Amino acid sequence: MLPIPFRLIKNYKEHESCYQHLDRLLMIRKRTEEEQDEVDILYVLLEHFERKHFPNMGKLPQSRIADLMKRENMKPADLARLLGMSRGYISDLLNGKKEFSKRVIQKLALHFNIRQEDLN
Repeated sequence: MLPIPFRLIKNYKEHESCYQHLDRLLMIRKRTEEEQDEVDILYVLLEHFERKHFPNMGKLPQSRIADLMKRENMKPADLARLLGMSRGYISDLLNGKKEFSKRVIQKLALHFNIRQEDLN
């Protein structure tokens, strides 16, 4: 993958483009050091833009979990079994009504073979 020039995100179109690139990188199970560096930089750039433009945005992107579940053909009931929680509680987590605990993030990172930081 060719390195992309990094600069501050200036508008919503660039914001969406960065998320799409980040999503592609996060789907790689064994990232190279260069790919992981890109992930880290994109998180910093996205966080900077979102703090300014989305001050009330939640800390955990539930859409990331949904994308990972989709990749593995998981349903909320499968996630409930994996985490040992009720389907209702999982629904609340995925809909942003409840926050993900550190323990849940650890289990998800282990199951999806990603870093915990990828879910924060």
